[in-house]
Amino acid sequence: MSKDVQDLWAEIEQIKNNHLEHIKQDLDSVKSNVERIEKTVDKQDYKLDKMDSRLWWIFTWVVGGVLSAVAASIAKMLGLF
Repeated sequence: MSKDVQDLWAEIEQIKNNHLEHIKQDLDSVKSNVERIEKTVDKQDYKLDKMDSRLWWIFTWVVGGVLSAVAASIAKMLGLF
């Protein structure tokens, strides 16, 4: 083989052994970070859903209380009490 071909093969081996390995390590790091972030987002999403459910219960109780107070006032005005 000529010197140019040998140099080219040497450069290909260097790229294959060094640069591609670094890229693989970086991608593995990114993948683990994405998985960690997904778990955190899932936990936060669950907490938000739980809080949303609680707020709806509070809203329902408040509206029910206001409606019953209005109904009691109307009934009192009509002399039903």
